[in-house]
Amino acid sequence: MSRWTVRAIRAAGWGAAALASLGFAGAVAGAADLASHFRVAYALAMIPAIATYTVRPRRAWRRAAILGLVLLLDSAAIVVLYLPVRDALDPGSKQTPIRLLQFNTWPKNPRDHEVLALVRSERADVVSLQETSHSLREAVGRELSDLYDILSADSEMLLIRRDEPGIRMRDHDRHPLPGGLQAISAGLEIGGREVSVLSLHAMAPVGLARAAIRDAQFEWVARWRRAQPGPVIVLGDLNATPWSSPFGRLLREGGRIDSTRGFGVQPTWRTSYGPLSGPLAWPVQIPIDHCLHSAGFVTLDRKTGPACGSNHFPLLVTLGCTETAQPD
Repeated sequence: MSRWTVRAIRAAGWGAAALASLGFAGAVAGAADLASHFRVAYALAMIPAIATYTVRPRRAWRRAAILGLVLLLDSAAIVVLYLPVRDALDPGSKQTPIRLLQFNTWPKNPRDHEVLALVRSERADVVSLQETSHSLREAVGRELSDLYDILSADSEMLLIRRDEPGIRMRDHDRHPLPGGLQAISAGLEIGGREVSVLSLHAMAPVGLARAAIRDAQFEWVARWRRAQPGPVIVLGDLNATPWSSPFGRLLREGGRIDSTRGFGVQPTWRTSYGPLSGPLAWPVQIPIDHCLHSAGFVTLDRKTGPACGSNHFPLLVTLGCTETAQPD
């Protein structure tokens, strides 16, 4: 390996270590939180850099140790997503699992027929769609109204299954969010239980001002949750990864559980970076579409689906009731 190659690998590793460390300071500096999202990429950049120092360990052990410590902290933040939560299914529960579909369909997506086919094939009980095009909204109203109650706010849509006897929509509302966007909520009866569902698209944190708006939207979601008398489900493109400090604060203050726990890193954005797609793009793809829920539920299954022309992957989640499935 040439000297210049080694230098390039080490430079990439130290750059990744600096960004990974900066991301941990998101709780005290908003700008730092922007560096928290690409933890998988940081880890993959630090590993070969550490390897280059093993050639002469006596002279370079301190540098390798520093990189190794940052890698350990960064990896721990990733590994925790693979650890399951402790809630277990109620063995006596006969309630049907709840199937959820969360998808930012992208306004430039011309493949409406594929999105409709996905919704039909998955037969989700609740479908949350963001950034829908005008043509997709028309197609949903035309072709899915026999299957779903359709709620909309600007380009956001929330579909509640109407041909499923175990699900009934009691009420619904639209809520203005900080920054001018709107969220959609629906009060449901699912298997005899009252459940509140919220669908939203949080502001993309491109710059400090927009990041502050997104964080204010998270604070609104936490307040909304505390005002609900029973269990809740929150779906949406939240424009934050599980490693974001404001996202963690939302979970704590809103009493939510991230359905990611136990299923690991499942990126939903972006589908490609120019020529990089598929496995080559995976290290820099990030999980920003989410399903959050109360302690009264447990995640039975969680996966991503085909992009269907979007720059996001859809998120497919199945929730079951737990032994603690009481109003919380």
